[in-house]
Amino acid sequence: MPHSTKSTRPREGAPLTPRELELLAVLARGLSTREIVEQLGITPGTVKAHLTSIFRKIGVANRVQAARYYIDNLRPDPAATIELRPGAPVGRDDDTTIGHAPHRAPRPRSRLSRRELQVLEQIGAGETSETIARELGLTEGTIKAHLTSIYRKTGSQNRVQAARYYLRHYASADAAQLSTLDDDIADVKARLHELQPAVEEAQRLRQALEALQAVRGAFKR
Repeated sequence: MPHSTKSTRPREGAPLTPRELELLAVLARGLSTREIVEQLGITPGTVKAHLTSIFRKIGVANRVQAARYYIDNLRPDPAATIELRPGAPVGRDDDTTIGHAPHRAPRPRSRLSRRELQVLEQIGAGETSETIARELGLTEGTIKAHLTSIYRKTGSQNRVQAARYYLRHYASADAAQLSTLDDDIADVKARLHELQPAVEEAQRLRQALEALQAVRGAFKR
C-alpha cells in the first residue's frame, strides 16, 4: 500500500498544543532562546521547531508578532499561573501573572525622543528593521542606533521586551496624548532655559538704563 504524501506541516489556524502555548507564554515575556531552554528544559532545536510551528499556526512572521498575538488573544486570566522550573528566569519588564504576582509597570527610565517613539511604535507592531527604515525614510543602520538607545532607556534586552514596553506605556490613546504633551512641555522648558541668559542680560540692561536716566535727570535740576 503506497505511503500517503499528505503534508504533516501544521496549517494556519490549527490549535496550538499545550507545549506550544507554554512556550508562547514565556516568549511573550521577552525571554531569549537560551532562557526558554533553561525554563522549559528543552533543547534550542526543539525551541526552534516549536516556534516554526507556532508562527505558521497563528500566521505571524517573527517573535514580536507572536508576542503581540499572545498578549492580544491568549494572555491568561489574572488568576491563572504557569509553574516555573526552580531557578528559571522570569524575564524582565513583565506585567503578566506567569509564575509570580503581577506588579505595576515601571516608569520610563529616560524620556524617548520623538523619533525613538516612532521606531518603538513600529517595533510594537512587529515590523522588521527594513520595513521601519522604509516607513520612516531612514537607513537600517540608523534604526539599529535608535534601537540601541531605546533598549538602554527602557531597560529592554530585545525586540519583544521593547514591544511589551511600548504596549504598557504608549499603546493607549491617553498614553500617546500624554507622551505628546510631555514632549511639548519639555520643548518649552528647554527653550526657556536657552532664553534665560538673554532674560538676565535684559534685566541688567534695564537696571543700567534706569541708573543712567537718573543721573541724566540730575543734570536738569
